[in-house]
Amino acid sequence: MIQNNKKLLDSDFARGFLIDILNLLEPSLIIVLGKEHCNRIQFLEEGIYLDNPKSLQNFPSAKYQIGYHYRLNSPILGLHFKPSEQFIGLGGGRDMNGLSFGKYATKESLNIMGKEIMTELKKVFQNHPF
Repeated sequence: MIQNNKKLLDSDFARGFLIDILNLLEPSLIIVLGKEHCNRIQFLEEGIYLDNPKSLQNFPSAKYQIGYHYRLNSPILGLHFKPSEQFIGLGGGRDMNGLSFGKYATKESLNIMGKEIMTELKKVFQNHPF
C-alpha cells in the first residue's frame, strides 16, 4: 500500500496536478508538511529552493525549512515534526532536552513555535505581506 502511495506521489499525473493547483491558487505562501514532501517539492519544477532543515530553539525535534518558488514568487515553509503522532499529542517520548513530545502539541508550545518560525520568515522575506 505505501509503495503504491509513493508511486502515485512521484507520478507525472501528481506532479502535473500539483503544478496546476499552484498555478490556479497563486499562493502567497506554500506550506509543505513532512520531510519527504519537502524533498519531493524541490524536484517539482525548476526554480524551487528549500534551505537545510533547522530545529526550533526550544523544540529540537521540530524542524522547519524556508525556501522559495521563483516562478510563483512565493515563499515556501516546510515543516517536519517526527514522529508526527507524538506531535499531535497521542504519545510520549522525549526530545534531547528531556521535553515530552506531548508538550510540543500544547497551544502554548505551538504559539512559541509559530512565532519563532514567523520571525525567521520575516527576516528572509522582509517585504513580503504575510
